[in-house]
Amino acid sequence: MKANHLFRILAVGSGVLMLANCSTTKSKPRADRMVISVDDQRLVLMKEGAPVKSYPVSTSKFGLGSRPNSKKTPLGNMVVAEKIGAGARPGTVFKGRKPTGEVIRPNAPGRDPIVSRILWLEGLERSNSNTKERYIYIHGTPEERNIGRPASYGCIRMTSRDVIDLYERVGVGTQLHVKRSPLRTGEIPTRDRLEIAATRARTGGPSLSPSPAPAPPRGRPEIERMNSGTELLAAAEPQRVRPIAPAPAPRRAPVATRPAKPPVPSQEPPRRRGAFTRASAPEARAVSPQPVRSSSSGAVASRSR
Repeated sequence: MKANHLFRILAVGSGVLMLANCSTTKSKPRADRMVISVDDQRLVLMKEGAPVKSYPVSTSKFGLGSRPNSKKTPLGNMVVAEKIGAGARPGTVFKGRKPTGEVIRPNAPGRDPIVSRILWLEGLERSNSNTKERYIYIHGTPEERNIGRPASYGCIRMTSRDVIDLYERVGVGTQLHVKRSPLRTGEIPTRDRLEIAATRARTGGPSLSPSPAPAPPRGRPEIERMNSGTELLAAAEPQRVRPIAPAPAPRRAPVATRPAKPPVPSQEPPRRRGAFTRASAPEARAVSPQPVRSSSSGAVASRSR
């Protein structure tokens, strides 16, 4: 009896521990949408309009389009139609969407099969309605050295590690949008912006524009002021003694100046042209020497020589 009772206690305890472990296991956030930028060679997981995670990918080296046998990557809206390869080892080779049992290492020389996981896509638009018939997948590739540049034959390639992580985050029915243009700033996770900005700078792509700061929550005025960050910074800094600024010098009143007197006009009448010559003629005659008769000798002498 005691042994049976002890066995029951141990069984119940182990069950409780298993439930606790299951409840504490972190589940990866599920995405409801995917965006692929051909210019950036990047796939972004979106959830409720916000980016969750991004992965480097490789689209077709033959370009973009949906023409049959063109080996091009289709554009537009699509959906995950089937998921294949759950539980397979990384590097498991698939042929006809069935595992062959072979496992190859990344960048194995001379090998380029589909490996690890498969997400079979289906087009939702008239222009890409033949996507599933063209066997367009998101799948793993052993040629991981080519990820980040167009190198596929129409599918979207990923590393084995990334495609397994993506496989666990999306389900059948998850929508996908493939576009030619670069990702917008709001479509890039914050932790990946530096890497994407460096890649664009290296390849000559557009620079990332800064995203606008979120508006502070509405509430009490003092809370809004604290949320602005200015008061928090001022409270964190030690109080500093500010030097007293010198008082400004008093302004001097402007000195009144007396107005200048106008010039007094000359009282002399203006002289006419040639007046000096005519006026000086009598004087010249008066100054010229006159003969003077001497009383003593009776000779005529000049007053001056």
